[in-house]
Amino acid sequence: MTATSVLARMTPILVIVGLGCAAPDGQTGPEFGKAAVNPTVTSAAPASATQDTTLDVQVGGSGFDNRSSAQFLLAGIADPRVRANSTRYVSTTSLVANITIAADAPVSAYDVAVTTGSGKKGVGTELFAIKGKTPPPPADPRIAYAVDGSTDQLMVMNVDGTRQTSLYTAPFVMSPAWSPDGTHLAFGSGISGSTANPLGLYVTDVILQNGTPQASSPRLILAGSGAQWGYPSWSPTGDRIAMAGTVGPSTSGVYIIPNEGGTKQVVYGSPAGHQVTYSSWSPDGSRIAFSEVDNKTARFWLQIADVISGMITVVYVGSPTSSPPQNFMALAWSPDGSQLVFEGRSYATADYNLYTIAPIAGAAPAMLPSTAGGRFPSWSPSGSQIAYQSGSGILLYDMTTHASQLLSQNGTHPNWRR
Repeated sequence: MTATSVLARMTPILVIVGLGCAAPDGQTGPEFGKAAVNPTVTSAAPASATQDTTLDVQVGGSGFDNRSSAQFLLAGIADPRVRANSTRYVSTTSLVANITIAADAPVSAYDVAVTTGSGKKGVGTELFAIKGKTPPPPADPRIAYAVDGSTDQLMVMNVDGTRQTSLYTAPFVMSPAWSPDGTHLAFGSGISGSTANPLGLYVTDVILQNGTPQASSPRLILAGSGAQWGYPSWSPTGDRIAMAGTVGPSTSGVYIIPNEGGTKQVVYGSPAGHQVTYSSWSPDGSRIAFSEVDNKTARFWLQIADVISGMITVVYVGSPTSSPPQNFMALAWSPDGSQLVFEGRSYATADYNLYTIAPIAGAAPAMLPSTAGGRFPSWSPSGSQIAYQSGSGILLYDMTTHASQLLSQNGTHPNWRR
């Protein structure tokens, strides 16, 4: 047999062998012909999370495919309280698992397992930890505020915005004010035309019961619309409440009533056509600061009344032609009595900001930086912070850094417990 005939007979065999050993799915190269290997799992980021949360966890390793799925195992067993909602393929070395951790999921270290589309499995031992959920801080209701809605609420919260608690609901709630000892809140409420729950100024007792703030049934201490009792401010001794409102048939002004209701003591009566809109009692109890507007000329006054003598000190005057602030209303004393903070507005832009001013005749206001939209300010007892409303939320302003922190997405008229 010649060499040529041998080669001719071998050629079909070689072709058949070549076809029988073709790489599946188009694979070529040095891995051709080797058995598939298990994936490896080497990392999880983040490496931990708390109970009662849903999050994405990036799983690192090798040998992943686009049908790979991740599981989180406790002692080698999948726990239904740690549920993998989905697994997203990123690359052969990376997956993203979206997981939900139940509130009662065991606090422990978990293995992370990846199973490929072909059923191969890899496990990374104790790559992910579940931590116990941090319990909320104890209730310390320092800031009172109102929430407007279809039904208004009287609310309190901690100074960091936690433990937001509703004390009372009614069709109308506004301008809460803490008593000096922190045991009572005065606020406006009621229903127009109601005899059982008329519009007026109410006082409620606030206590902590089993760690939760609770309020007593409110007591009506002064009936009438908001024009008659607007924005209460307690005396430092807690036995009286100052208010801006109607003091006569056509006269607005500042008056004082006992904390359980009774006869008004008029401290100041404004000229006809003027309206007193807000008042704040000084820390030493000797003076009441208030804002007043001439409704015809839009001229505003920030003034101080001596509680005993009735003597009036004009601190600042604003008008449509003066420099901002031209329009102002809500105001509050600093704890040491050295300053007033108030909301001021520019007629040109209609924008509010917070300003401070010395409580002396002819003083000049200074705008607090980064308080755009600021209204209804209330000093902290230390004087280092101011709670205020901006838009529909309540913020906390730091007097040193000039930074504001959001306390509540919804709220108005914050008032800080002394």
